[in-house]
Amino acid sequence: MSRLGKELYARLSAMGDHVGDLGRQINNTARKFNALVGSMENSVLPHARRFNDLGVEGTAKPIEALPEVDTVVRFPQLGRDLFVSKGRE
Repeated sequence: MSRLGKELYARLSAMGDHVGDLGRQINNTARKFNALVGSMENSVLPHARRFNDLGVEGTAKPIEALPEVDTVVRFPQLGRDLFVSKGRE
């Protein structure tokens, strides 16, 4: 029983590391996505919209604004539920 408990604990610890890594990657992806949206809105789309202002055929449909991702990943609490050994960002 002791061996099984140690094995289970080790597996939960490894799983906690994976959960932490995935959460950090999701948050990083959301930050990068939002930076891309900001760049497109500030630099690219204003120039593209000028085609409509000039009456270029095929540009009557407005270019819609891009939504930002505002979800933040919830990490397991340290010392509870899952053991997450790596630092969080």
